[in-house]
Amino acid sequence: MTEKEEKKEFRRKSLIEIIGAVLTGVIAGFIGGITDSILYGVLTGLFLGSLLGWVTSQSTLKERKKKKKNVK
Repeated sequence: MTEKEEKKEFRRKSLIEIIGAVLTGVIAGFIGGITDSILYGVLTGLFLGSLLGWVTSQSTLKERKKKKKNVK
C-alpha cells in the first residue's frame, strides 16, 4: 500500500469513527434528555460524542505513527 493510499484509508476510518461517536452521543443524549430537557441532553450528547471521536482519532493516529516507525 502506498503512502497516499494509507492516508486516504486513515482519513476515511477517522471520519467514520468520529461520525459514529457523534451519533452515539446524540442518541444517548436524546434518551437521557427525555427525563430532563431534550435539547440539553442532545447538546451534552454531541459534546461527549465529539470528545469520544477526537480521543479515538488521536489513538488511531498514534498507532499509525508507531506502524510507520516500525516500517522504516
